[in-house]
Amino acid sequence: MRYIITENEEVTHGPSSWRTIQEHAGLAGNKFPPDMPYNIAGGGVLSVYTPAPAPDPDPVVPRSISKRQLITQCAVDEWITEAQAVAWAETNTLPQLLEDVIAGLPSESRFAARVQALTLVGAVIDDPLMLAVAAEAEADEDALNAFFTAAAAIE
Repeated sequence: MRYIITENEEVTHGPSSWRTIQEHAGLAGNKFPPDMPYNIAGGGVLSVYTPAPAPDPDPVVPRSISKRQLITQCAVDEWITEAQAVAWAETNTLPQLLEDVIAGLPSESRFAARVQALTLVGAVIDDPLMLAVAAEAEADEDALNAFFTAAAAIE
């Protein structure tokens, strides 16, 4: 029997008629992958189903980034100036954005927040200080996720 090979034709006999080529003894030695599903319709038509590629899953938003990635991405996203980024990296001088966030905290929380900002080795996406910085930069949840995703890609 001769087979006419078609791709992604509509199945005429329903999903139960699909088998793999390997399961069909009459097609042994074919050049298709052995697990490719197919259907033999009337008239000797071999209909091979090639599934569309699966869409890329949503990227996983990293929970944490390094201080270097944080400083760099803050400058890239223009949350701080490049000069402030360099000063933060060189001398641990906090940028105006962080100073504004700390100044806006209740007085009993300012000292702890300043110490945290001065001693951080990285940032955690759901840390209250990071959330306050994002809010000060007018970044919503999607923007913060994009910020962390972009920052994590910095090598």
